[in-house]
Amino acid sequence: MLLDLAQLGSVEFRFHASGGRFRAFVAASYLVIGLICIVYGYTHEAPNLRLAGLVVLSLGGLIAWLGALRRYRVIADTPTAMLRSAAQGYVELTGTCRSVPDAELLRFGRAPPCLWYLATIVEQENRFGKTRTHTRCERSHDTFVIEDGTGECVVDPEHAEVLSAHQTRWREGSTHYSVKYLLPGDRLYAIGDLRTLRAADGALDRKADLSALLREWKQDRTTLLQRFDTNRDGDVDLREWQRAVAAAERQVDAQHREMRVEPGIHVMRAPSDGRPFLLSNRDPDELVQRYKLWAWLHLSVFVAACVWAMTLLIGTAG
Repeated sequence: MLLDLAQLGSVEFRFHASGGRFRAFVAASYLVIGLICIVYGYTHEAPNLRLAGLVVLSLGGLIAWLGALRRYRVIADTPTAMLRSAAQGYVELTGTCRSVPDAELLRFGRAPPCLWYLATIVEQENRFGKTRTHTRCERSHDTFVIEDGTGECVVDPEHAEVLSAHQTRWREGSTHYSVKYLLPGDRLYAIGDLRTLRAADGALDRKADLSALLREWKQDRTTLLQRFDTNRDGDVDLREWQRAVAAAERQVDAQHREMRVEPGIHVMRAPSDGRPFLLSNRDPDELVQRYKLWAWLHLSVFVAACVWAMTLLIGTAG
């Protein structure tokens, strides 16, 4: 079951060990397991189980604190860049999001047409007087565009942690739906790995392009004769063919020069080094305060669990 951790200071969990989402899930698991052990230990007079629960709870608080603190520092310390002058690498952008040209908006159930969505589907099944709950998530992966007035950037939301202010809920029979989404025109905050892709970034193969162009010309013999059969004998001799090759070389070289000076396409995606990839239509200042609050809360849980565990150890030793 995938666990939505928006209420725990993380945006969402996906099994993707290179970022903070996996640690957020582990932290939530530690917190839940620790609390269960503590409650069970007190209700069944099991001091060792209480102590184990406190140790687990402190580990969960520590992991969650580190995750929230990391996001707080990333958002607070990373300056906002403009696409016109943004450096390659880990950057922060703000702008208006819209769909990729000629792309249709996404749809899921009763949610409005959108650029991105995360749907949580909870199905309840009654069997033999017992209710079973099945939870699954469906998430879109289509790219969209963010523009800041100085340029445009394609956003690849794969592996992104998305915190959206938009949410729609409804029920169909015994199935509950909850959909978070991003809308065209939303003011979007984005922080991730920015790369500018150019056609010339790939290896430009002059020889291969020249061969392809000459092959194309040979297939249109009528045009080839009109351009290069200067003596009008109905054939292209060696000297005329050399002129054709020279013309093809000039055309290929001109095309390559144009490709090298093209501005390219800005693309933002998940960093390969595991740093947070965050997208949100909330105000960045609100995100800073949110993660700051959760960092203090998780730190308090960690400290309280450690003090409680030490108290139990001292009491047991005494």
